[in-house]
Parts: sequence; structure tokens; C-alpha cells
Amino acid sequence: LKGKTAIIMGGGSGIGKATAEQFAAAGANIMVCGVPEQICLDTAEELRAAGGKAVGMVCDGTDANQVQAMIDKTVAEFGDIDILISTAGISLPRMNAMDATVARFMKEKGHGGKMVLISSQRGISAMENIALYSITKAAVMGMVRSLAVDFAPYGITVNGIAPGYVMTPMVEKV
Repeated sequence: LKGKTAIIMGGGSGIGKATAEQFAAAGANIMVCGVPEQICLDTAEELRAAGGKAVGMVCDGTDANQVQAMIDKTVAEFGDIDILISTAGISLPRMNAMDATVARFMKEKGHGGKMVLISSQRGISAMENIALYSITKAAVMGMVRSLAVDFAPYGITVNGIAPGYVMTPMVEKV
């Protein structure tokens, strides 16, 4: 990895920090980014103190402006981007999905219910030039599995359907 430049999103702690340490030890230039900013700055400083080449900054991956600023800073500092590793994630308070969905009504009526969420075959197998669509459809499939676990004790079944192409007006356009 000597001379390669790696962006480690979520690199300030946990798996991301351990990854940044290993990459720096192998000679890579490291952009440590994520939230909160201070842990990214601290990790970058630790990497430099150990002899590595690293910079840190805030970058909320859901904010396009922050992502662009991070890319710009990485290129300005190291001249290139060779590797992206995203370990970014958040730890939310644990809660049953029942507390955030219409399933509460089904639970309260006492005799369960059924939910069907429509995904797409593109959530299973990728296709060129539709990555963002495929990602959202894969997320729907993950949601089906998660909701099924949370709702099963209340007699609410959750299923997903992932059809291939169906000749709808939207598909006719493409």
C-alpha cells in the first residue's frame, strides 16, 4: 500500500480506526473522516505520531457538500484517491420497529396482520448504471427481514416481493 491513498470513512474509532492503523503501517496515505470531527483529528494525529501520513476531518456521508469537501481535501493533500473504505455507522437506541410504524395499529387490534413490501430483482443482482436504485431495493429487502423479526411476536407477517421487469409505464420509458 506504500504511496496509495485511502479514505477511511468512520476511521476515527472502532473497526475504521483499526483499519486506518493497518493501512498507515503498510505505507498508505490516510484520510480519516467521519463524525464527530475530533475523533478523526485525534486518530490522524496518532497515525502521524507513529510515522504515518494522515489527515483527518469531519465528513457526514449523508451530506453531499461534506463529502465533496473531503474529496477535495484528500486530493489537495495526497494528489490522488486509490482506496475507499467505509466503516461509518451509528449506534441508535435499541427499539422495536413497532414503535415507529403503522404496525402499532395491527398489534393493538389484537389479531395480527400482513405486510408486503415490493423490492426489485435489482436488489439481488446488480446492473450497470443503476447502482443507487439497486442499493435502495437491497435496503428494502433488509427492511423486510428486520421487520419480520420484530413483528412476528404480534402475529404480523412481513414478506417481500422482488420482481424482475414488469411492463409498466415507467419501464416502457427505458
